[in-house]
Amino acid sequence: MKISSVKHLNFSHSWRDALHPSSAFSILEVTLVVALLLALASMSFLGFSSYSEWSKGREASIGLRSVYIAQRAYLADHPNEDEATLGPDLIISYLPGGAELPSIVSLEGIPLEIDLTSMPPVFLQGGAPYDPSDRPDDGLWDIGKF
Repeated sequence: MKISSVKHLNFSHSWRDALHPSSAFSILEVTLVVALLLALASMSFLGFSSYSEWSKGREASIGLRSVYIAQRAYLADHPNEDEATLGPDLIISYLPGGAELPSIVSLEGIPLEIDLTSMPPVFLQGGAPYDPSDRPDDGLWDIGKF
C-alpha cells in the first residue's frame, strides 16, 4: 500500500472565509422554511379559534349559573310559586349585582334568550334550545353538573 496517495487536507482557510461562506441558501431551502412557518402560524390560529369558542361557551355557562342560583333563591323565598311563572322582573333582584339578566351571544353573534321557565334555565335561539357543545352537562352553554 502506498501511503503517499492520501491527499492532504488544506487547513489554510482564514477567519474571513468562515464568516463569509461562498454558498448561500437555495430557493428550495427558503421555500421550505417559509412553508414551515406558515404551517405553524395556521396551527396556532386554529388553536386560538377553538380557545375563543371555549371561552364564549364558558362565559355563557357562568351567566346561566347565576340565573339558576337566582331562580333557586327566589323559589326558596317563595315556596308556593311555580317555576313556570318566573320572569326577569321576579329574579333580577336575586342576581349577583341585581342589575339585569346576562346578555350572551351565540357563536354566530346572534343574541340569545334565557328560558326562565325551565329549571335549570337554558339558552334559546329562535325558540329552540341552543347548546353547540352537544352535551347537556359539560359546563359549556349550560350550567353543567351543579
